[in-house]
Amino acid sequence: MKPTWILVATAVGILLMFANKTNAATGNFDLSQFNEDFDPANVQRLNRVYQELLTRGLSAQQIQILLSQILLETGLFTQNPNLNNVDNLNNYAGITSHGNFKNPNGMYARYPSVSDFVSDYLNLLDNSYDALSASSVSEFNNDLLYNNPNGSYYARSGASNYLSNLNYYYNLLSSVSI
Repeated sequence: MKPTWILVATAVGILLMFANKTNAATGNFDLSQFNEDFDPANVQRLNRVYQELLTRGLSAQQIQILLSQILLETGLFTQNPNLNNVDNLNNYAGITSHGNFKNPNGMYARYPSVSDFVSDYLNLLDNSYDALSASSVSEFNNDLLYNNPNGSYYARSGASNYLSNLNYYYNLLSSVSI
């Protein structure tokens, strides 16, 4: 007969495994609900990056914040979306050319795939801005503004406008949460 502590340790390990899996998002948004109000092709573009984010073990809130920034940076739900960056560069966040993702034809990074974009995007947010651990849109915005030793993500004068736009998209995504 096994000692009790081994059985307890095994049970705790199994519970922790399930707890970690339940923290990861499993598809909390039905983006197809946006097809009536926005260009369905742009909804599909957003869905491509959303599906990739779902594979990264992020929480639903992290994904909602990231999708908010992606909607803001791409303009997918506006009259003037930046389809060149999305369709030709797989760049959903306006990330400038750097490292392995140089673009000889412009200032924005070119990614071979949406997966490559998401990997680089998450790496930049985590390592340069410490923004992945943000627990709110406001904290995410502040992380972008203050945490990069090489300078702010954007001009400090634009912080309140950027936050307002992030909140708009965050709330919009809340409307299609399932």
